[in-house]
Amino acid sequence: MENAKESAKKGLNEVKSFYKGDFKEIIINFFKRPTDGMLSVFQKPSEKSLIHSAIIAVTVFLLFFIGGYLMTSNSKPGFMNLVKAGLFPVLSMFLIACLSFVIKAVLGKANFKNELLTGAICGIPFILIFIALILARIFLGNNIMTIMSNLGGIGNIAIIIIFYAFLMLINVVQQSLKSAKVQDALGWYLSPISVALSIYLASQILM
Repeated sequence: MENAKESAKKGLNEVKSFYKGDFKEIIINFFKRPTDGMLSVFQKPSEKSLIHSAIIAVTVFLLFFIGGYLMTSNSKPGFMNLVKAGLFPVLSMFLIACLSFVIKAVLGKANFKNELLTGAICGIPFILIFIALILARIFLGNNIMTIMSNLGGIGNIAIIIIFYAFLMLINVVQQSLKSAKVQDALGWYLSPISVALSIYLASQILM
């Protein structure tokens, strides 16, 4: 019992330390230097990159799961629908990591553990997408499940945020490929294909 408490305390401290330190720096570079802010992170990943990737993935899942419940509590969306809402961005992030690994393995050097960090950082744009859905829910008063299935009805501001978030996803993958010295031209074409394909596959898997 003591060991379990010690492990839980250690895990909690790890999460706190990450969000106060490395994640804060990632966020600053992500927005302050949108074209190359993640390049150094991908070139020299932290020794704890696997743990950090897991923390971000769990955070994104909980955000979509709990947020989805709070915004659909009146309509009783069902537990599995909420699980799918939480899994969708996480599965998309994982598939982006897998495709990035395959591309790097073919065209450059690849390390799957490091590619999980590529997928994890893609969680930042997904959080922005969720914020857009929250804005749509607040200002339009629609059910979030309906909003997610009908993006045309969420309003111009939310659409712009989602559009920029999609561009950010592409940019993260581009920087990740560039860190492995994949040619810029190839990265420019392969990045949007990887992101779009990952999101499509995630939606099909969870249907």
